[in-house]
Amino acid sequence: MHIKIKGSLLCLMLLLSTIAILSETSCSSLSAGPITIRATVIPSVCVSTPADIRIWELKPSGPGVYTKKGVIRVSANSRWKISVKNAGDINDGHMIEWAGTTFSSRKTQATLRVSADREVALPDGGPIQTGTIADDQEVPVTLTQMVSQNDLPLEDGHVYRIALSFEGSPMD
Repeated sequence: MHIKIKGSLLCLMLLLSTIAILSETSCSSLSAGPITIRATVIPSVCVSTPADIRIWELKPSGPGVYTKKGVIRVSANSRWKISVKNAGDINDGHMIEWAGTTFSSRKTQATLRVSADREVALPDGGPIQTGTIADDQEVPVTLTQMVSQNDLPLEDGHVYRIALSFEGSPMD
């Protein structure tokens, strides 16, 4: 007995039989009715921070308030928050004099402030932005450093430097 089956139906039957063999499960008829799939989606938040906002090198020309602006990209599937903190333990929230390869013991008198929706001061840091939209978004961030007369002058080739860590996490 010979059975003729059209090409696409034959491919589908071969595919289903291959899946059944590989996964050691059986396949039911395609006309069995609707299939219900239940799953739990784990909340996730991904934060992409460009290097120019994670590390700031400042060569102040005089006393005053210096700012640097940047954008953090957030990709989330749930409510989220972004927090900021020092990336290392050496500066305790202050920008430290950097000679290109080593830090000195000199640091700015005022600690760095970081803001988005909220402003926080380092070293404590904390949440600077929250969001309720599960999607890709851009979050404008501002770094603010007060420079006093005591913070000046810096030698040639020296700058004040700080490294920051931005972390995204789901909100309960």
